[in-house]
Amino acid sequence: MATQAKALGVAGFIVDAAVRDVQILAKGDFPVFSIGTHPLGPTKSGQGRINFPVTVGGIIVYPGDLIVGDADGVVAIGHDDIEHVLKLAITKLKNEEQRIKAIHNGEPIAPWLKAHLNKLGLLRFDAER
Repeated sequence: MATQAKALGVAGFIVDAAVRDVQILAKGDFPVFSIGTHPLGPTKSGQGRINFPVTVGGIIVYPGDLIVGDADGVVAIGHDDIEHVLKLAITKLKNEEQRIKAIHNGEPIAPWLKAHLNKLGLLRFDAER
């Protein structure tokens, strides 16, 4: 089903159900997100509908919403919020890149963390960073 959908130009699947063949799917370039796995194939009780709101994981997704997914999960961004959320995401990414660079440069961006981990006895030695 995924192979045929990809051949038809579908970008990927988000399934509020279980899927099978996950090892094969994971090796491919057609993203499939599901709530789990199951060894049996899908039932085909109907053709479904296109451009209608759907509920996935308790969230209503409307036609025109932006769907973004990776190994951490999937989010749906309402059509009217896409530009704003994109700006926020770019800002967050830049801030995280700066923090990671600072950490690699030895800058203590979270000095409280070292003190807290030492207090809990979770550090084997008093690390310089």
